[in-house]
Amino acid sequence: MPEDDPVSLLLRHEFARLRYDQGLLGEAESEYRQVLSMRRRSLGENHPDSLATQYYLARTLRRRAVEQATGVEASLSEAERLLQRTYEARLRLLGPDHPDTLTSRHGVADLLRARGDLEQALAVYGEVLAARRRVLGGRHPATLVTQQRRAEVLWRLERTAEAETELRWLRRVNREVRGQDHPRTLATDQHLVALLHERGRLSEAKELVRVVLASLRRSLGNTHPTTMAVRHRLGLIYLDQGDLDAAQRELASVHVDRSITLGVDHPDTQQTNEILVAIQRRMDTTTNGSD
Repeated sequence: MPEDDPVSLLLRHEFARLRYDQGLLGEAESEYRQVLSMRRRSLGENHPDSLATQYYLARTLRRRAVEQATGVEASLSEAERLLQRTYEARLRLLGPDHPDTLTSRHGVADLLRARGDLEQALAVYGEVLAARRRVLGGRHPATLVTQQRRAEVLWRLERTAEAETELRWLRRVNREVRGQDHPRTLATDQHLVALLHERGRLSEAKELVRVVLASLRRSLGNTHPTTMAVRHRLGLIYLDQGDLDAAQRELASVHVDRSITLGVDHPDTQQTNEILVAIQRRMDTTTNGSD
């Protein structure tokens, strides 16, 4: 089978998507670049398959920029060029309300958010959200993703009351549409927990975090990095409530599991350890002060 055979390129494109989902972004980027080059050569730059690979390459570059420590600006700049090119081509060929065009526009908003241009990102998310509601419906998974992103930006802009309203609506609808243990549902729950914690509504945050933990333990296990992050959050809530004993127990358990799963030198493990040290100092000060 020739290397530029459509079936071969489709399989390689899907392999790159698998690598992306596994977090192997360097491999995903390399594979996408090769597939894009061959699709452009054999199908043309504006063929739907070429545009699809171009979009996914841009998405990979954006994610690498967010997660890496060096080369951030170069990755974001290339991602921006590819996303804008994809959006303009789809807008011209498919029209403004086509789902692929809206996906490209959503990608532009994601890039703006990664750059820290939050006001502009909020505006673009709002445009995409209105269009997706009109074309796909308010409860369509793609519409819900855009609404989630918009709520996150509202929070970062410190419009916390609006963000909370959005997240509570999303929490209810995600449960109805996807189920309580779906990753998207749990992601919304985690954002709501963090927002409540940040606003000092500790009892509400603690009640919700226990519900989230039950779902995460059921779906991912107790030592999955996401579960451990939420357990860490519970320890911080105990700490902010002044319950040092409960905070110490919870965070000590997280520290043991993070040390085994992630390693003692992992930043998350070290963060938990630093908080444990601070708790012990407070407990020692309290004990000495009462003598």
